[in-house]
Amino acid sequence: MSAAYVGQDLKAEFGGIPPCLLPLGNKRLYKYQVELAQNKEDIYISLPESYKLPHNDKMWFIKNNIEVIYLPDGITLGESLVTAINSIILKDSQTLKILFGDTLIKPTPLGEDVIVTSEKSDGYTWGTFKENESIIAGYFAISDPGLLIRSIIKARWDFIEGIKTYNKNKALEVRKDLNWYDFGHINKYYQSKAEFTTQRAFNDLKINKNWIEKKSSNNLKIKAEANWFSSIPLKLRIYIPQYLGDNIDEHGNYSYQLEYLYNTPLNELYIFSEIEPTIWDKIIRKCLTFIDDCHKFEKKISNHNCLKNLFSDKTRSRISIFLEEQQFSIDKEWSLNSDNPISLKTMINKTENFINDIQIKNETIIHGDFCFSNILYDFRTDRIKVIDPRGIDAKGNLTIYGSIYYDITKLAHSIIGLYDWIISGFYDLNVDTTSGKINFTINPNKDINQIQSNFVLLISEKYNISYKALCAMQVHLFISMLPLHNDDQRRQYALLANAFRLFKEFNEA
Repeated sequence: MSAAYVGQDLKAEFGGIPPCLLPLGNKRLYKYQVELAQNKEDIYISLPESYKLPHNDKMWFIKNNIEVIYLPDGITLGESLVTAINSIILKDSQTLKILFGDTLIKPTPLGEDVIVTSEKSDGYTWGTFKENESIIAGYFAISDPGLLIRSIIKARWDFIEGIKTYNKNKALEVRKDLNWYDFGHINKYYQSKAEFTTQRAFNDLKINKNWIEKKSSNNLKIKAEANWFSSIPLKLRIYIPQYLGDNIDEHGNYSYQLEYLYNTPLNELYIFSEIEPTIWDKIIRKCLTFIDDCHKFEKKISNHNCLKNLFSDKTRSRISIFLEEQQFSIDKEWSLNSDNPISLKTMINKTENFINDIQIKNETIIHGDFCFSNILYDFRTDRIKVIDPRGIDAKGNLTIYGSIYYDITKLAHSIIGLYDWIISGFYDLNVDTTSGKINFTINPNKDINQIQSNFVLLISEKYNISYKALCAMQVHLFISMLPLHNDDQRRQYALLANAFRLFKEFNEA
């Protein structure tokens, strides 16, 4: 049940979307909700009639046999449920399971005539059940949908009173102490998100409500990140979570801890929110303020070949790994969307020559992996926080310095290169490796073009970096990341196709 929009507090951060479309773990909330369904159960999602469902979500619902029910705006929960039930065909003796759109309960309890409740723990206004004032959590299993409809109508369309009336006839079984995640209010959203993330943390990540601990089998990578956090000047620490120190365990594994922040990463906002381009302009300007503040701290002795090291040298090293794995020649020609064929060799050489003409004055402090997934935004303070810095140069030396061009290009590869859309699988791709023909499209939201245009203009005015230069450097970024995604060949080819897409933009700029 998600036939209303999020409240004003959530709308301020995510735009006017139904609650089941809120971001959670780089997915929509509804994807986790759908996972709760038992095999072969029919799934329906109700949405407001006025809401225009994005293309990617529409295609996902079709692919997964989920029927969307559009309901009139402004009706009550009781009216919404009765209308939704009347619009579907229930099989005889089929139990109706209802889940609120802002709710996730894992696992959902088995059985008929079940209601999930919890204890009231804060100042929000909740629907309550029975005299003990336990909170209705938002999951119901109903054995007699017709009786529920009549109960709601008798209660003058009041859903809660209708449930209580139904209970008098069917004696609902109350289930408590389940994993209930409530995303209906801004504070509950971030609290539930933290709890949910904690449950799903991988072995190299430990999370609780106060801090996050990161470790890896790659000790050098973790040492580099920790060194960056501990070495940046005090004036830049307003841009990072509080650094809580490092540690080496008995097995020699290196780790460090950071304060856990209740903010949203920009990649989730870019893909899943519907905030206005004007708000994005403000967010991007905050990102550039961070770059400017870092740029104030110059390295005493600069490596004027740092761009060549970061782009050309790394690209040639990484592409050789990819070509060896795929058994392709660098001279093999590829055609993107029926364009004229071109080889990786030609693409790399043309963009490399352009990049090598860029004059670098001095190295300054940089983040090194300044992409949307590593930038958190706090709407209440209008500040960004950065995580997961690179902290290492192309030769494997720990450093906090590099070229400002690299951070700007990493930012561009999220905004223009749409890297996060590819990682989330929002693209169409067909590849014939024999003929070299690639058909590839990315399906971003309607406002992306405006956000991109504003960004390109801002970068040109502020740093005198042309769109052509941004595309050239992004081509190298996408090529160099190919061997890093060898766990997913389809994604690898999407990243390769995107490099060809950006090269076309480079040629036409």
